[in-house]
Amino acid sequence: MSIRGRGPVGSAARTAMVLSRFGPTASAMARRLDRYAAIASDFGIQPTWPTTACVLARHPDLVRRLAERGAEIAVHGLVHGDHKALDRDAQWDAIGRAVDIFERDGIRPTGFRGPYLRYNAATLEVLRALGLRYHSSQAVAFPLRDSDPDPGRVQSYELALDLYSARDANRVSVIPRLQDGLVDIPVAVPDDEILVERLRFDEGARISQWLHMLDVTYDRGALFPLQLHPERIDELGEALRATLAEARRRRPSVFMARLDEIASWWLRRSAFVLDVGRSDDRRYRVRLLSRRSPPAVRGFLTEEGFPVEVSDDREAYGAYVDADCDRWSEVDVLQAIDQGPGPLARIWRWPEGARSALAVTGDIDALTLRDFVTRSWETRGYRMGGGIDHEPTII
Repeated sequence: MSIRGRGPVGSAARTAMVLSRFGPTASAMARRLDRYAAIASDFGIQPTWPTTACVLARHPDLVRRLAERGAEIAVHGLVHGDHKALDRDAQWDAIGRAVDIFERDGIRPTGFRGPYLRYNAATLEVLRALGLRYHSSQAVAFPLRDSDPDPGRVQSYELALDLYSARDANRVSVIPRLQDGLVDIPVAVPDDEILVERLRFDEGARISQWLHMLDVTYDRGALFPLQLHPERIDELGEALRATLAEARRRRPSVFMARLDEIASWWLRRSAFVLDVGRSDDRRYRVRLLSRRSPPAVRGFLTEEGFPVEVSDDREAYGAYVDADCDRWSEVDVLQAIDQGPGPLARIWRWPEGARSALAVTGDIDALTLRDFVTRSWETRGYRMGGGIDHEPTII
């Protein structure tokens, strides 16, 4: 997976960096986690740290202490393996065992993130069956602020986008989605790994890129699910601080929360009902969907909080959408709505009048050098049609 995602040169550079970040004990990573939590706490936010169950099993006291201080610990797999390569039975075995380890060590998880941001339909089926409320494994790629990055570095970035099956933030609305009771929360890229190791941006460019992503999500009333792995907090601590400071400064506010809190809000919001009446002397907004528009447009608008009515009477509504069946995009639909004459009624995306939302997340898949080296051995039994053919090393 490393060579596929980075290429051989990138993988060699990655190995050198790993040796500088992890030690024989967890003390170096504990220091980084403390710094990470302190920066987030300065701005009134707690992080979500998806953690592999084998790492939790090897370091239960440290991980429990993180949870006791307010961080959310989500499931990041049993081991750091590719869930997209596993069928339902294998994932039922792996994720079920991971949840058992979490609960045995006193942590009741509500969310999941696939290692390498990879998953398939069977992953979602298993998560629902196990009673988890959300998954956060779908990458959404934002445009680069640097309009002329090094071509070789861009190629490495594109390898990552292909590995993640990333969607384009210029075409999709970056918000949670409710899918048969499971909340799908996206992940924003470029993240820390891409900024530091693929694009190799300096500190000023890293800050600029994340502030640009905050601007885009704020302007659109969307979610910025920032991803920063704890091992890179020394390289990106100032970028995190600058981004959170700017988000906290904004008015209307930015809803800043853990992923489990965002999932809880989205589930609560899904139960809201908007009843729009009309009178003779003024129009009330009833969201229109033309019969020429595909059914998916109606579902998207409902998820966005708009009441929808199908009609061909364009003049009777505050906004009218006539989407092409083959070429429509979520961003285009929302722009058409914004350009309507109004008035509009809508259940807004975020609580307490917030304009947009932000979450701080980062996976914990190793706390020591041994954890990192063991990852390759632990995942060797992953295969389609079967589970893991050995027990993860947890002592």
